[in-house]
Amino acid sequence: MSNPEGVSSQIRKGGSFSLRLTHGAGPFDIGKFSAHDVTKEFKFNGAHYRLIEGETPLAYVPREVASAWEAAIASRLNHASLAEIDDVEKHIMYKKSAWAWWHGWYLVEIRLRRNVEAAREALLRWLDHQPGIDRSPRAIA
Repeated sequence: MSNPEGVSSQIRKGGSFSLRLTHGAGPFDIGKFSAHDVTKEFKFNGAHYRLIEGETPLAYVPREVASAWEAAIASRLNHASLAEIDDVEKHIMYKKSAWAWWHGWYLVEIRLRRNVEAAREALLRWLDHQPGIDRSPRAIA
């Protein structure tokens, strides 16, 4: 059976499949998927999965992935303005929406919230010692 006009499909080595739609607005890849052996560890949608005792699936975030993300957040906080600290807090909330299911998220969140508060307090203390800086809430925002 052939594809309708403007539609092409391709099966690639390894079992991945691509469907391409040519349209007046441009070509669009409207669907991609690939087959994986789920008996081995694999990554999907930002989470890692493996089978426990060959039967029960377990989704998790590897320690090195979480640690690298925490380190990136700490680096941002090292040189952040108050507005940037607020942006980091929002970023943490977005990550929480993606990782809240993971059993390790609670401890990551506690550490990050402490780091955010420490960065904010350190910046405010530094601002206290700067002559001519208006510390009013309106000026800081």
